[in-house]
Amino acid sequence: MEDCGMCDLGFNGYPFTWCNGRGRRNRISERLDRVMINEGWSDLFHSNRVDHKGKTGSDHSLMIFKAGNDSAEFTRYFRFLNFWTSQSSYLSTVEEIWNIDVQGNYLWVLQQKLKAISKGLRKWSKDTIGDIFETIKKLETDICRLEEIYDANDTDNNRQTLMKAHAEYTRWLIIQKSIFKQKARIKWAEEGDANTKYFYSVVKEKRRKAHIHKIRDANG
Repeated sequence: MEDCGMCDLGFNGYPFTWCNGRGRRNRISERLDRVMINEGWSDLFHSNRVDHKGKTGSDHSLMIFKAGNDSAEFTRYFRFLNFWTSQSSYLSTVEEIWNIDVQGNYLWVLQQKLKAISKGLRKWSKDTIGDIFETIKKLETDICRLEEIYDANDTDNNRQTLMKAHAEYTRWLIIQKSIFKQKARIKWAEEGDANTKYFYSVVKEKRRKAHIHKIRDANG
């Protein structure tokens, strides 16, 4: 690696990326996975970060590598999220908003009710569901902490607590996958395919193509 001019970026989070999953005396944890970059990469991307996440469905930890520079802001418009319909309070929320009395002609009433529903669903989602991606980040942090506790003290109670955290994490990952699939307009993906990295890359590519880099005026 030194001959190729590569350097280890280091990491944030739990120090080990692999575990053999065995019980106390036979348990082995190691840092087997890492990200290496060279000088050319660091010149191209000024910001680089490696995060070690929890292990879910594998004996290797998820590693997230972020590289880039200052990103441009983009306008966020209202988008209906399909997974909302599976939430227990969704129908009652829509019904309550729709039944609000609005005066005017039919088209005006329809336009105002749709506008009220979009505003109401935003607030409902924020209050009852919250930021899904922040929740997942928090659960990843919690899982790393619980793994450290379990490594230090291999008890049935610590194991059960860790397994419950994994189950909750998986539930939120399913919701995240639904959002990525919808944004990427992937209709043919089979249920159970957890390849959210692919869906996310499609979303990023669509955003890149839609970004306006420059505008030419009458003078060129």
